[in-house]
Amino acid sequence: MHKLKELLFHNKALFLALDHGLEHGPKDFNLKTIDPEYVLDIADKGKFNGIVLQKGLAEKYHENYRYKVPLILKLNGKTSMPNCVQPYSPQNCSVNRAVKLGADAVGYTIYIGS
Repeated sequence: MHKLKELLFHNKALFLALDHGLEHGPKDFNLKTIDPEYVLDIADKGKFNGIVLQKGLAEKYHENYRYKVPLILKLNGKTSMPNCVQPYSPQNCSVNRAVKLGADAVGYTIYIGS
């Protein structure tokens, strides 16, 4: 609970999520919002309590923001490829890897029926 309190301001938090790029793909974004540097800069300047990233984006981009914007690493995800009858969102990162990347917290989406 101690680590979670570090992400809060007056018991509230505002997180900026860029983890959805894996799930939606570029069709839901424009040239600015698909750029991780642009989104991380918004998180920094907007004083967000954290940014939610998938492992690949965290590995490539978060180091420059490590002490500016706390990292919440998403441990699983799904693509927008043709859906099966049941949602499938496999884990693609471990908690140990998240810790090595400097994550302040982790996220994991559970889809009913998966």
